Amino acid sequence: MPRLSPLPWLPTQDDSLARRRRHRLGGGRAPTRRAHRYPRPAGAADDRADPLRGAVEGHRGRTPLGGRAARARDRPRRGRRGGPSGRVRPQHQCGRPDRGRYVSEPLTLAEAVPLGTVHLQRLLSAAGIRSLVIKGPAFVELGVRRPRQSNDIDLMVAAGDRAVATETLASAGWSIISHWFPPALDDIIYSTTFRHERFPATLDLHHHFSGMLADDAFEHLWSRRVEVVLAGQPVHTVGVPDALIIEALNAIKALARDRRKAAVSRVVESAVPVDVSEVARASETIGSRHTATLLIEGLGGPSATGPVPAGYRRWLRRGARNGGLELVLDILLRAPHQAPRVIWQQLTLSPDIARFWADTHRVPYHSPRQVLWVRIRRALRR
Repeated sequence: MPRLSPLPWLPTQDDSLARRRRHRLGGGRAPTRRAHRYPRPAGAADDRADPLRGAVEGHRGRTPLGGRAARARDRPRRGRRGGPSGRVRPQHQCGRPDRGRYVSEPLTLAEAVPLGTVHLQRLLSAAGIRSLVIKGPAFVELGVRRPRQSNDIDLMVAAGDRAVATETLASAGWSIISHWFPPALDDIIYSTTFRHERFPATLDLHHHFSGMLADDAFEHLWSRRVEVVLAGQPVHTVGVPDALIIEALNAIKALARDRRKAAVSRVVESAVPVDVSEVARASETIGSRHTATLLIEGLGGPSATGPVPAGYRRWLRRGARNGGLELVLDILLRAPHQAPRVIWQQLTLSPDIARFWADTHRVPYHSPRQVLWVRIRRALRR
């Protein structure tokens, strides 16, 4: 019996001799271990310890990240008695496995978003960081959003866990592709965008959400958390009333004031029936009673009364619009000593950041310089 190789992708001399002997007898390729048919290319890094690979393997079978299990037609045919068929295979399949079969098709966004959501929440949880899934397929499961394709993953963490969460993601191969801004603008720049070179979906890590004006909003959201199932696994998300508030705030965050009511009406029409009193109580705890008043009115509830919270008037005027000359003024007023660093980073775009900005704003990408000029022209028109 041929002895097995100490490395699963490197056949021994005995294996090769047995394979050639059976081929000469018309028996085709000898049955070998699965790893022999799908060898690791020479010089390739060992990715079996990659944390992303485990999430994909659990969904598709034991394949590398982005790969799919081999189809039945790619496997060696068997004879009537279970042995190899008598068909003579091409030379490249006799004793020399096809190295191009190891990675075949990349993950689609429809697969990557739920898989990545499960993996990233578990990654943060293992580091002791609480996170809540917001928007995307989780809100579809809750019934507050109609099914549609999500292009990224959205997680929310407590503001105090932001630094540790960033370190945890960086240690797992996720890098920041959004611009750096000083902490004084955390209520305006409410999320950080990450990417992984082997994963097709980006991650938006929220430490704040536009329209939630309470400092302890995350704690209240966490206390009312529920579970939904994504990619066959449970994940933590917000309750239905909180999800409806987030969905409405997200729909109007970049709209002018005269367009917000129609956008909120579409959110109400798409959502499952909900008790308006529960939505009103939830909005008060997270500082959104005034910012979500259009939602509560659309559900048949009363308008907001009482004193307005700090930051409401600025939100009413700008929403979540955080670019252009208004952002420049925010930096000069709140963190003037950090302005040179911000300006330098805006002028020296890396290719990854420039391409991400172009994709996000539906601009054809040619070079970082081209993206810079597009951004300057847009800023001057505002």
